Amino acid sequence: MSRRNTGPLFEGNNRRLAAQRKADRRKSARIMLVLKYLLVAVVAAILVKIFT
Repeated sequence: MSRRNTGPLFEGNNRRLAAQRKADRRKSARIMLVLKYLLVAVVAAILVKIFT
Protein backbone atom coordinates (compact mmCIF):
# COMPACT_ATOMS: atom_id res chain seq x y z
CA MET A 1 0.00 0.00 0.00
CA SER A 2 2.89 2.39 0.58
CA ARG A 3 3.90 1.94 -3.08
CA ARG A 4 0.61 3.46 -4.15
CA ASN A 5 1.32 6.72 -2.34
CA THR A 6 4.90 7.22 -3.50
CA GLY A 7 4.04 9.15 -6.69
CA PRO A 8 3.26 12.83 -6.98
CA LEU A 9 -0.08 13.98 -5.61
CA PHE A 10 -1.43 15.18 -8.96
CA GLU A 11 0.15 12.56 -11.21
CA GLY A 12 -3.12 11.88 -13.03
CA ASN A 13 -3.50 15.54 -13.88
CA ASN A 14 0.07 15.70 -15.21
CA ARG A 15 -0.54 12.66 -17.39
CA ARG A 16 -3.69 14.24 -18.79
CA LEU A 17 -1.83 17.46 -19.55
CA ALA A 18 0.99 15.54 -21.24
CA ALA A 19 -1.52 13.58 -23.32
CA GLN A 20 -3.23 16.82 -24.29
CA ARG A 21 0.09 18.36 -25.37
CA LYS A 22 0.83 15.28 -27.50
CA ALA A 23 -2.58 15.51 -29.12
CA ASP A 24 -2.05 19.23 -29.81
CA ARG A 25 1.31 18.51 -31.43
CA ARG A 26 -0.27 15.83 -33.62
CA LYS A 27 -3.02 18.22 -34.67
CA SER A 28 -0.49 20.96 -35.39
CA ALA A 29 1.65 18.59 -37.44
CA ARG A 30 -1.40 17.46 -39.42
CA ILE A 31 -2.46 21.07 -40.09
CA MET A 32 1.07 21.97 -41.20
CA LEU A 33 1.15 18.99 -43.56
CA VAL A 34 -2.16 20.01 -45.14
CA LEU A 35 -0.93 23.59 -45.52
CA LYS A 36 2.27 22.38 -47.21
CA TYR A 37 0.29 20.32 -49.71
CA LEU A 38 -2.04 23.26 -50.32
CA LEU A 39 0.94 25.54 -50.93
CA VAL A 40 2.42 23.07 -53.42
CA ALA A 41 -0.92 22.85 -55.23
CA VAL A 42 -1.25 26.65 -55.41
CA VAL A 43 2.30 27.08 -56.71
CA ALA A 44 1.74 24.33 -59.30
CA ALA A 45 -1.50 25.98 -60.43
CA ILE A 46 0.24 29.36 -60.77
CA LEU A 47 3.08 27.83 -62.78
CA VAL A 48 0.66 26.01 -65.07
CA LYS A 49 -1.31 29.24 -65.57
CA ILE A 50 1.86 31.20 -66.41
CA PHE A 51 3.28 28.69 -68.91
CA THR A 52 0.07 27.86 -70.76
